[in-house]
Amino acid sequence: MSVFLIGISRVDDDAKMAEYGAKAGGTLPPDAKLVIADQSASVIEGSTDQTRVVVLEFPSEKAFRGWYESSEYQAALPLRLESTTGITYLAQGAG
Repeated sequence: MSVFLIGISRVDDDAKMAEYGAKAGGTLPPDAKLVIADQSASVIEGSTDQTRVVVLEFPSEKAFRGWYESSEYQAALPLRLESTTGITYLAQGAG
């Protein structure tokens, strides 16, 4: 079953975020799919300044963990953590 990595954040450091994107993008496996990458999503309920939304689809949790825990991605991850404020979810697909 597919799993989705859902990140909702605010970018605090554009330069570090660009560096993260350059490093992390090349680490994605071919079976991962970038579903959403919106830097200014519209908030329709509630209130937040975190309008950057990214959704990645992986074919399984095992595939996700293989990518997320890889040394290549772990080398890039601190740049995202230092450049954004937000929350990240891992969610199961609907079917």
